[in-house]
Amino acid sequence: MRVLLKRTEEPSKVIDIENTLEGWKKTIGTENNVDVVAFQHNIRLLCDDMGKINGLPFNFEIIGDFIVGDAFFAAFDGDEDMTDLNDEQIDYIRKEIIGENI
Repeated sequence: MRVLLKRTEEPSKVIDIENTLEGWKKTIGTENNVDVVAFQHNIRLLCDDMGKINGLPFNFEIIGDFIVGDAFFAAFDGDEDMTDLNDEQIDYIRKEIIGENI
């Protein structure tokens, strides 16, 4: 699955990951539950559910809150399945959600 990975203290990058719970956990480096946050344009953010409690480092701000630890964005197909991000979604995430100018 084509996702946009945002590691702490690094610019985002497009990568391919296994579209399974195990693949998601491996991508963000956790054994905890994965928190899924919905955004416009059928975009989902996946991050460590216990990141703040466990003191993971700051990553980026979102809508009055902040994300800690590594996280990634994937597309949502409307049938509760994660799928590949398209180029427009990637551009939107970089510009509007994480504030990068890439």
